[in-house]
Amino acid sequence: MAQYLGAVAQAYRFENGHEFAGLLRLVGGTHVLRAAAEFRACRVSLVQLCSSSRLQAPIDEMMTAHLKALTAYHQKQFAECYDQLVPSVMVLLKVFRQADSLWAMEPLCTLVKDMRVMAELADQELRKAGKSPTKMKDVGSQLMRVFRETLQGSGNRDKKKITLFVVNQLLKVYFSLNTLHLCKNLIKAIDSNNTMDFEDFSAAQRVTYKFFIGRLSVFNDDYLAANEHLTYALARCYGKAQSNKRTILTYLIPVRLLLGSCPRPQLLKKYNLGHYQPIVTALKTGNVKLLNATLQNHQRELIRTGTYILLEKLKSAVYRTLLRTIHVIHKTTGNLSAPKQFQLPIAKFQAGLQWMGVVMDLDEVECVLVNLIYRKYVKGYISHKNQILVLSKADAFPPLSAVFLNDPT
Repeated sequence: MAQYLGAVAQAYRFENGHEFAGLLRLVGGTHVLRAAAEFRACRVSLVQLCSSSRLQAPIDEMMTAHLKALTAYHQKQFAECYDQLVPSVMVLLKVFRQADSLWAMEPLCTLVKDMRVMAELADQELRKAGKSPTKMKDVGSQLMRVFRETLQGSGNRDKKKITLFVVNQLLKVYFSLNTLHLCKNLIKAIDSNNTMDFEDFSAAQRVTYKFFIGRLSVFNDDYLAANEHLTYALARCYGKAQSNKRTILTYLIPVRLLLGSCPRPQLLKKYNLGHYQPIVTALKTGNVKLLNATLQNHQRELIRTGTYILLEKLKSAVYRTLLRTIHVIHKTTGNLSAPKQFQLPIAKFQAGLQWMGVVMDLDEVECVLVNLIYRKYVKGYISHKNQILVLSKADAFPPLSAVFLNDPT
């Protein structure tokens, strides 16, 4: 224990941020686990330990709380660990604010991440105990204090480089709590000139940020923006980070399918995303039955990732493909006159749906067609009296990128 605290004191004295961060790290840290075991066997008080190690103020105060936190973590008492970690972070935030150099950035990042992770574990612990989970909500408030401080960049403008890291931690909290409306002010801060040029942040943090903003765009039904943000994240993701790329593609592929772009089979195989292949096949062939079956078979996973509703919106595009196929068959059989080639009996589309295992009466089929026309999947109109779909002679099936995925205004 004395050796551990001595190393902490030395790292702080010489402003060795990397060493200091490693000594403080809870999640995945080896120093703290060994120190926790030694502290449990030690009969000296925390104050005596910190005093004997000659820790300077305010690090003595920080380490008093931090030793309690690491002991609780070692004992898997995550709620207690979180409660002790908060004052430790706040003391280090004060050190960060007063420092002229950037040495405290890495230690602060380390403790901020640990604080968020402990909040998650603490809420899981509280739920198991039948108590109200409150730590994730609290850590959102604590992270906002850190965010406001880092946004100031007191004493050194380059301190603002940590801002995006803190924002990403907040985004993880807001997505976990489903309080996405709170993201708005964070985005404004990053987009403004109050921080720094976006490309000056680290690549890892830019990728993480764009991933979350892409997901937020999906939630807001802004699929063009989602495609832009998620594509940015994928293009700049570390080449060997296969798991991260797979996570990005989990959202990017459905977005691009809605915009009419299908992934290559090799891509799906490479990233173990084979469950998208039947959906791609359904989109290309108009196989409504296959789409429904795939969504049903993978429903739990798709709901977990938040992509189920996104993929369900493809049903209109699949209907459109089937309708287009039926129209081609209609045009090329029966020696029809030119005008009649663009007059498709609704009953034929009904028969096509029935062949795909989708049973609807004529009124339901007409509703499907009206929706396709309304959202610009198809150009034409319906003659209700004659039960005929009259298709436009010019570009009856516009590209998917031109359709209204949401209600037109």
